Amino acid sequence: MRTSTTPIVTRPLHRASTEPTVWGKPVARTQSVATIHLGLPKNKIQLFLSHNNLSVLPSSLFRAGNLENLTVLSLRNNNLTYLPPEINRLIGLEEFSVGQNRIQYLPAEMLQMKLKSLHLIPNPFMTPPPSRDPHSLGSSTVSKTTRITGSVPSLAELLLRFLLSPVDPMTPDSQTMLEAHYELPIPEEPASHLTKQQCPSKIHFPASLPPFVRSALNACLPGSVYLDEEPDSPTANRHTDDVTGIGMCPSPLHQRHGTPRLFVMHAEERYTWEAMVAGVEMGGSVPVRWRGCKQGCLDFLNPSEKAQLQLPIMDPENGVTESPNDDDDPMGVVQMVQLAPAHSEDFDDE
Repeated sequence: MRTSTTPIVTRPLHRASTEPTVWGKPVARTQSVATIHLGLPKNKIQLFLSHNNLSVLPSSLFRAGNLENLTVLSLRNNNLTYLPPEINRLIGLEEFSVGQNRIQYLPAEMLQMKLKSLHLIPNPFMTPPPSRDPHSLGSSTVSKTTRITGSVPSLAELLLRFLLSPVDPMTPDSQTMLEAHYELPIPEEPASHLTKQQCPSKIHFPASLPPFVRSALNACLPGSVYLDEEPDSPTANRHTDDVTGIGMCPSPLHQRHGTPRLFVMHAEERYTWEAMVAGVEMGGSVPVRWRGCKQGCLDFLNPSEKAQLQLPIMDPENGVTESPNDDDDPMGVVQMVQLAPAHSEDFDDE
């Protein structure tokens, strides 16, 4: 039995010949209305993330090449308690708003930035300590130094500094030692003949990485390690809360090498209260946290101690910078430790 069907009539579809009109002027379909009429050039990015309940900023926000054209960043009305030092990598940033969060201090790296506008209020900033002699430190208030590690960095920290240091110390952006000599991502199992055949010139790490080392490497050199889908253990979190990337010690003593001192976990920290941040007058004092790679690196923050620092000396004839106690370790990986004189028998096993 045949059923009657309604015939289907087809006709070709044609693109409308009219173009959208904005304020009486046609706009090409391949162009953005905002780009042409709202003053937002194609090579400029404005990011508004207010009222998003953010507590942590993703590390990808500060990776090189991601948002170098970011000019406006608004993070108002969130739950941020901490701004990572890597924020100074936003080299194109002009306007930054981070008010109405829970931030207690700013990273000292923000002092290197040049902004047109900076909005920080309100935030529960730390109050400056009472000064015994308000005239001794001038207009700047400086806190006491807090020691984070011992007088000598741990072996893990020294190894991380070496692996993450540039192959060419004179070119800080060059390939790191880890990238140059290790197979990445680091395979964390015993080496096999197959791996050796695939990467004969690369070093194969023969065992599992400690959680702290794995998390630190991922923060400082993304993609260098495999990450588990499971959350980090409490032990790893306890050690990596402050590891967001490679740090550079601001001590003037390191300038004799042409580059700041590299570190992963800082050895000491100190706070100053600044009236100007990123070239913008604050209208008051804002706390700034400084990090040093070893004990004594932040002594330069106290004006009364500046005279005791042995700063680099410039030779006016040759234009060469000479530094007292200079050494052949431009990245500061090897730390000098003075031991009391001892004879070989003092180390004999009993």
